[in-house]
Amino acid sequence: MEFDAKKVTQDIVKWIRDWFEENGPGCNAIVAISGGKDSSVVAALCVEALGRERVIGVLLPKGQQFDIDVSKALVEHLGIRHYEINIQDCFDGLMKKLQEQLRDGNMDLVVQFAEEQEEKGAAILDVNMGTNGIDEDAMMQKAIYEVTSVSNLPLCIDSSYVEVIEHALRIYPGRAL
Repeated sequence: MEFDAKKVTQDIVKWIRDWFEENGPGCNAIVAISGGKDSSVVAALCVEALGRERVIGVLLPKGQQFDIDVSKALVEHLGIRHYEINIQDCFDGLMKKLQEQLRDGNMDLVVQFAEEQEEKGAAILDVNMGTNGIDEDAMMQKAIYEVTSVSNLPLCIDSSYVEVIEHALRIYPGRAL
């Protein structure tokens, strides 16, 4: 079976339109825009489905981010309203706390994030344990156990290291992305 990009695009646009009609008629889509492929495609699909007046882009640079111009170019190209919120201080504080807990083998914040995301309507959870000063492989496996004990959502197992992903997939009880 050959992949039909046009049909898939139309199906996704219809799904977005239908979802908003059912769950939030007249509501806006707010998309965090990084300038990367994922957020760019999501923003473009939302504009196609809802119209540019119902899509708001939020640019979230961390300090002086050299590639923020890509995000700005995207929102200008799409013609959508946008806001820029620098998240450097917030990110640094959270990462410091998370790294301290992970170095101690404490998964409380990881579990809290998983529960909060599910409560707020997440359809999938991204698990990435790549941080300084920890054994990423061991922490990823521990995170899989902890997160699956509090959530039945599918997981996106995310790492720069193939062996970390392979080990996590061996213990993950579901179908990961």
